[in-house]
Amino acid sequence: MAWDETALTGLDNPKTNSNPRILWKKTIGRGYSGIAVWEKYLYTLGTKRITTSGSSSALMGNDTIYCLDLDTGNEVWTHSYPAILHEYPGPRAMPILDANRVYTFSHDGQVFCLDAVSGKIIWNINIPKKFNTTVPEFGYAGTPLVEGDLLILQVMESGIALDKNTGKTAWQSPSGKPGYAPPMVFSCSGKKYLAIFGYAKLYILEPATGNKISEYPWKTFSGCNIASPVIQGEKILISSSYDDRPGLDAGAVLLSFDGSSLSPLWQHREMRNHMLAGVLSEGYYYANDGYQDTRGGTKDGEVRCMEYDTGRIVWKTPTGLASVTGVDDKLLILTEDGRLSVAAMTPDGYTEYSACSLGRSQWLTPPTFIRSRIYVRSDRGELYCLDLAK
Repeated sequence: MAWDETALTGLDNPKTNSNPRILWKKTIGRGYSGIAVWEKYLYTLGTKRITTSGSSSALMGNDTIYCLDLDTGNEVWTHSYPAILHEYPGPRAMPILDANRVYTFSHDGQVFCLDAVSGKIIWNINIPKKFNTTVPEFGYAGTPLVEGDLLILQVMESGIALDKNTGKTAWQSPSGKPGYAPPMVFSCSGKKYLAIFGYAKLYILEPATGNKISEYPWKTFSGCNIASPVIQGEKILISSSYDDRPGLDAGAVLLSFDGSSLSPLWQHREMRNHMLAGVLSEGYYYANDGYQDTRGGTKDGEVRCMEYDTGRIVWKTPTGLASVTGVDDKLLILTEDGRLSVAAMTPDGYTEYSACSLGRSQWLTPPTFIRSRIYVRSDRGELYCLDLAK
């Protein structure tokens, strides 16, 4: 791998490098789980396929929760358990760290709370069995949310909440299909609210009780509301991709929330977040407009800069499907086919500083940046630690 240019100033106080080194590489199994970092530890998940399940066609595998040394990639501890594999095998949700504990949520609905240092299991539950519900079509995907003593999950119609210390149920929503986006807590006029981007609606709830305050319909192909809401004050941006056919809401809408109801400020189909939300900075939203036509299988995508309050597209550049992450005043852009680039975070136009290729895999998980290093994984389980320092 080699960067095309060397203008990485600002990422590390400032340091530049024309050839980022691979400090270490590890194979962790298939999946899309993000990379969480706490102290000197790195946490993520992966799956290895084993066999079919008896007379059924279900594929079985072992999920593994990894705790790795941040500097070397060496295993500190792991925990594995049997898992049913769905389309696009492997975990989707990122581990969450809180009070020396790590919480994980598998694609087939298994929730674990473990000691973050030792890996000892504190509690675990199987969501489909406990709540008599079915796994969504593409597997559970929303990263859990810790809010006070609650662990909130994208399950059933508009979420469930577990006691984070015991796993006991605190509240649950009615039966129904869930969406795929992570739950989010936000404040409006000094009060906390919970946003759940569900299968066909955005729900606003009371975090402590799950009581519904408001909802806004947003129907998409197979309930693929995946990207997290982007919230600033009393404004909430939701966006989805896939088909543009009548009756489906591919595109974006900016909603105003007054504490009791939601109302649209603008709506269009020029920003379609396929799987991930982007970066909101100083009134501008930098994200991937990734389109997939399920009828013809075509894919397309651009990184776009959009004025948040108006929806006006300021600039765009072709990339294909990609994740967009912010570091200081830079954008980290990782395309589905493995092109990792650094660009300016500015509404003045697209300026790319440097880029490299990560190799032939599918790269749908956004990178994690910390201490001059980028940690990034592919769907096949190739986990890299790249050093950007001199």
